[in-house]
Amino acid sequence: MRDLADNVVIICSIENIDPMGVHTGDSITVAPAQTLTDKEYQRLRDYSIAIIREIGVECGGSNVQFAVNPVDREVMVIEMNPRVSRYPGLHLRNSQDLNRC
Repeated sequence: MRDLADNVVIICSIENIDPMGVHTGDSITVAPAQTLTDKEYQRLRDYSIAIIREIGVECGGSNVQFAVNPVDREVMVIEMNPRVSRYPGLHLRNSQDLNRC
């Protein structure tokens, strides 16, 4: 989530358990992500912030979906949505520190 003062907070990482090819809406998920190292999580966080800034989401929630190759740890952006789409209770409950949009 991002506010008009460019404060950004990552609310939650959600990991799909099913392999690529299973639609994310049909996939079993866990939160927070379980298989990322701290370094990988921070890298995905940095990528997410750069993406929402580049796309121009000035205020509000977004979700960015990545694929991480389990063999070589290569990261690919799957999609970015300028909205929140899963677990709205988590988004609302954990975003109280952001300024209003």
